[in-house]
Amino acid sequence: MDKRDTEKNKKTILTELGRRGIKELQVEYSGSGDDGSIESVLGDGKELEDEPVVTILKDGSTFDEGAKKWIRKTATIGMSLEDAVTEFSYEWLRELYAGWENNDGASGTITIDVLSGEFRMNHTTYYTDHETQEHTHGTPDRPRKNVRKAVGRKKRRLSKNP
Repeated sequence: MDKRDTEKNKKTILTELGRRGIKELQVEYSGSGDDGSIESVLGDGKELEDEPVVTILKDGSTFDEGAKKWIRKTATIGMSLEDAVTEFSYEWLRELYAGWENNDGASGTITIDVLSGEFRMNHTTYYTDHETQEHTHGTPDRPRKNVRKAVGRKKRRLSKNP
C-alpha cells in the first residue's frame, strides 16, 4: 500500500475512534513458529463494538492470464472498526518487520493516541543466540607450558619490531 493510502486509513481510524469517544487504542500482537496474530484490540481498555462499518483501502492483486502477470489493485472495503485496525496493524507490521511471526517470533503493542493522532509501535523480536568458544589445553607431545612460552616469545618479538 502506498503512503497516501496508509495516511487515508489512519485518518479514517482516528476519525471513527474520536467519534466513539475513545482516547487511546491498544493492539497486542504475538507470534512464533511461522504463526502470528493480533491478540487483542482495546479502546480505553474495552473491546470495540462492531457497528458501524468503516471504509478503508486495502491492497489486493489478481493474475492477468493474458499478460501472464500479477496486477496490483487497491480496493475500498467496508468492515468493523476492529477489523480495520487489525488490517492496519498487519500492514504496518509487514512494512517494518516482514516475517515477524517466523522462527522465535516477536510480540508487541501498537498504541494509537487519538488526541495527538500518534501511532506508536513497541516491538520485541525474539531470537536464539549462541556463543562459540574454542580452547586448547595442549597435547601430551606439546605440553601447555610450551605453548604459553611460544606465544610469549612471539609477543615479545613483535613488540621489539615496530
